[in-house]
Parts: sequence; C-alpha cells; structure tokens
Amino acid sequence: MDGTRALGVALLAVTALGAGCSGKKSEPSPGREAPPATTSQAPVARDAGAPVADLTDAAPATAVAPPDPIASLFRRRYTPDDSLSERMRRRIRYHLRDKTKAPIALHHITYVPQAGSGGDVFAIYEYSVYEDCVLGYADRKEGRESCTRESVAISDRSRREVNAIGQERYADEQVQLNKDCVARGLVRAHFEPPGPDVPADAGGAVTVWSAKLDGLCEVHNYKHLFVADLDGDERLEMYLDLTTSEENLHTEPGIRSEPEFTSIGHRFERHLYLFAGDDSNGFALSAEIGEAMDSDLLSEELVELRDLNHDRRLDVIQRELCFSWEASDQSCNGRPRRKTEYLYDAQTDTWIRREDAGAGAKAPANGSAKAPAGEDAKAPANGSAKAPAGEGAKEPAAGGAARP
Repeated sequence: MDGTRALGVALLAVTALGAGCSGKKSEPSPGREAPPATTSQAPVARDAGAPVADLTDAAPATAVAPPDPIASLFRRRYTPDDSLSERMRRRIRYHLRDKTKAPIALHHITYVPQAGSGGDVFAIYEYSVYEDCVLGYADRKEGRESCTRESVAISDRSRREVNAIGQERYADEQVQLNKDCVARGLVRAHFEPPGPDVPADAGGAVTVWSAKLDGLCEVHNYKHLFVADLDGDERLEMYLDLTTSEENLHTEPGIRSEPEFTSIGHRFERHLYLFAGDDSNGFALSAEIGEAMDSDLLSEELVELRDLNHDRRLDVIQRELCFSWEASDQSCNGRPRRKTEYLYDAQTDTWIRREDAGAGAKAPANGSAKAPAGEDAKAPANGSAKAPAGEGAKEPAAGGAARP
C-alpha cells in the first residue's frame, strides 16, 4: 500500500515538472493592449565615431525620470533613439555633402514611420570646424599650419618662478582654446517606401531638408529634444533646447602669498529651435534664451508653451534669464521678470513676437528674414540660384544607397 502511494506521488511530481518546462508562455488577459511606443524602431547602426551626447545622465534601471513639462503637453511624441540603418544614414550624409569638406556625423536620430508613405527622419548633423578648414587647402600641411589656433598662456600651479622685478608668479603653460569646435545643424529626411527590388533598410526615394544652427563651440547639454506636432497642423516638428559653450581665459587676482592665476573658463549660450524642415519651412522659431558664465544659471526652465490668444494653438513664452539667486517666476532682483511672447501665425507657419505679430510682420521670431529649409546651402559662383539641399532632388527608389 505504501509503495503504491509513493508511486502515485512520484507520477504527480513528474507531471507537474513537465508542465513547468513545456516552454508555453502565458497569454495576456483579453482586452489588454500594450501602451503605444513613443519611439519607432528601425535597424540599428550607429555612426562610427559619431559624437553622441546623452539627453540625461545614466540612472539605475529602477529610477523613474521626472516628467518633461514641455514634451508631456503632446500626447504623441517621439524621442531620439539613434535607430536607423547605416544605408539610410549614408544617403542622408550624401545629401549634406555640400555643407562641408569634413566627414559628417549624424546623432540624436529620431525615426518616425508614416503609414503607407515611408517614414521621416529628424537628426542633428555636425562636423569638425578644424577639419573643414584644413580640407579647404590644396595641401594638408599648409591647411594644418593655417587652421591651427594660436596658443594662449594659462598658469601652471605645479611650477613657480620669479619675474624680473622679484615677484613670484606661476609659470606659463601653453594651450589651444576651442580646438575641438564643431559646426552643427538640423536635418529632416523623408523616405518613400522602398520598391520591390530595394532592401528595406535602404529606404525608397529620399528628400532632405536642412538648416544650420547658431551657437558656440561645443554642446554643453540638451535640455529638451523631441519630435511632435508642435503647432497642431498634423505635421511634425523638432523641439530643441540646448546649451552650447566655448572656452575662454579666466584670471583670478593674487591674494597674499598666492600669485595671480589664469585658467580656462567657459561661456555658455542657450538656444531654442523649433524646426519644421518640410516644404519651405526651416526654423519655425529660433531664439536665444540667454548667456552666462555659469552653466547652473541656464539649468532653470525658461520656456513655457501655452495658448495665449485662444486660437487653440500653443504659443511660446520665454522668461528672461535672471542673474540672481533670489529670483522667482515673477520677479528678478525686486522687479517684474521680463517675458517675451511668441504667437503662432498660421499664415507663415511660424511663431512671431507678439509686438511684431500686431504689425503683420512676416519675419520669424528671431527677426531675420525667413529662408527656405536649405538656407545654409551656398549659391554657385556663377550666381545662378541653387535649390535647398535635397529639395526637388529625389533618388529613385530602386537606386539603393547613393555613393557618398
């Protein structure tokens, strides 16, 4: 009897073990759907050596990032994931070849598939200012000699010396400031669906628009970077809020036994760009948010999106940068804090300063005449007009990747 009972228990254990190892996954509950992804995936192939800056510092997997007050206004938004095939990257760089002689890197790439019509790519492109300068000379040696920045002297605290009048001072160390400067711009590419004989990762015919960014030598950080329908016209735009920096000399006067000290300081500029990059639009808004010698002053949220004139379109409110640690949202150094308001203008598809909008101005918010999206393309020497980069120049879908 005991043997029969033991055999039955063993058979039950074997049956349970077999069910647990069958490999069958549990099915989701009926009616439950996965939340829509905010980014779209494409074959991943990162540019070799591309200077990619993270939007946020690395955080533990369990950490929850605070909500983005700007991006969270849009139900459907896309953030960069640099997911794009190398063939598509190469074709975009091919269309940007008139921007520079130096190699171009693409980063912060956002790929947005469009149902039945291929997909759109938004990205930042950049290249070395030094390398572009060197390649502008017929002889590379002459280019290096002409393009290398002059050295400046900073203090070497490890060595002291006595000058001609007997004063102790720090010895000089020669350095080159801003030797790694980059030029950068924004690019939008629309890929048609590939033909039957074209690999999916090559994409179909492509049209490319681009516009150069103003700003200093290097990107210090990205405050906001995402793609969404910013103006409610059912077309996508890129929202970019970034701080750039450049090196400069900073001198501290001598105190008691400490000699005068010269070191490398930094100057920071923060810019806002709303980039459409389709049809004839480049920047729908380009504005300088502020500049400072201390990057902490620029970390404050200085831009707000709100419908000011009740036209059901979001407008832009820019609060001034206040050089006071006692500043509030409404005051700066005991006075009302100045604000600049940019109203969305449907006729020009741009944001215009409120004071200019009343006068019927057609210029964009930065005050300069609006150029087409390829505004940084140079005209040929013979003076004939040149179309913006990629505008009207589409590759045949069956052509595959263009040769760079």
